[in-house]
Amino acid sequence: ALFVGHDGFVYSGSYDCTVRVWSGEDGRQIRTLKGHIGPVTSLAGDTNGRLYSGSDDGEIRMWLCETSEHIKTLIGHTGAVNALVVGHRGELYPRSNDATIRVWKGCTHEHLRVTQRQ
Repeated sequence: ALFVGHDGFVYSGSYDCTVRVWSGEDGRQIRTLKGHIGPVTSLAGDTNGRLYSGSDDGEIRMWLCETSEHIKTLIGHTGAVNALVVGHRGELYPRSNDATIRVWKGCTHEHLRVTQRQ
């Protein structure tokens, strides 16, 4: 997984269960974000400086880009999270191998709804 942030950093999801932060200017690694227990398969960011990482562990972790602080873990999927999209109002739309798309409210990250394949 790969995401280029508004902050000029490049974020890469890894099979070693981490997110690596790279300088967009010189390509050097800045830091490593740890917490997932499965490979990181999806990344997305919002305009408020938050990074979202989805993993084979079924969790979505939210990080503050400026400090790399883990802010919150969004739990609800029972399968790997393999895609993340941030909507124009800040809503988070993750897709999972559990055949669902869950919608999380942008400002509070309250779980709003589930769409499931029939």
